Amino acid sequence: MGTTTVLKPNATGQASDQRFQGVSPDLVTYVEQGEEIIKTLQENVKLKGWQTMDAFTSEGFLVKKFHDPVTKRTSFLTQAILDIPCEELFDEVWYNGENTPEWNRNVIKFKFVEIIGDHCRVAYQITAPLAGGMIASRDFLNLLCYKIENNTIYSAYASTSWPGYEATNKYVRAEVYPSGFVYSSVPGDPSKTQIQWLYNTDIRMSFLPDYILNNILPLSFKSYIQYMQEHLAGLRRYPKSTPAPVSQAP
Repeated sequence: MGTTTVLKPNATGQASDQRFQGVSPDLVTYVEQGEEIIKTLQENVKLKGWQTMDAFTSEGFLVKKFHDPVTKRTSFLTQAILDIPCEELFDEVWYNGENTPEWNRNVIKFKFVEIIGDHCRVAYQITAPLAGGMIASRDFLNLLCYKIENNTIYSAYASTSWPGYEATNKYVRAEVYPSGFVYSSVPGDPSKTQIQWLYNTDIRMSFLPDYILNNILPLSFKSYIQYMQEHLAGLRRYPKSTPAPVSQAP
């Protein structure tokens, strides 16, 4: 799963590449690192060795796990089918992310800290306690970037840094290694989306045995999918204005 650590951008070079259009020179490194996160996401979802977690598998929902003996971390890959076209689903998540606490009860706060060009942004998030409070709230500061390739949308994220959003004593700051979502149309039915969610995060629970944590986290993945399905159903009943379409630029 790689050994990528928390990202600490420091570039000041000139932004001449088309990828950096509209990006100030001091933020170029964020875009470059975003591309690396996407590349790692693409590689990791294709890894051999993913094991299906039968206890959390049901019709239209699948969770797999992968233990990396080098990093000693366990990652998870959640797969599901959602009743919405691929680009519409991505647009809702990407452009309306700050509305997440309205429909996802596992999220207390979600804020876009900085928009970096068309394909990257920095986001701050606070999650609600899980497992009846066994896992207290965590906060996250992530770099989010996306890329469209072969009609598939790769929306990746990993921990980053930003002035004014340093870790504090109020919340335990989770460390997110390259993770993300892969959105693609269901073959033969473009009205539905196959979603793959790679979760590769250290939530700082060293005192909790892995076998317990590995049975708690999949429940939160399933909750996310269920909350998303309910939210999308509400949007279909009470449609909002359509956001700008996703950019096809690399």
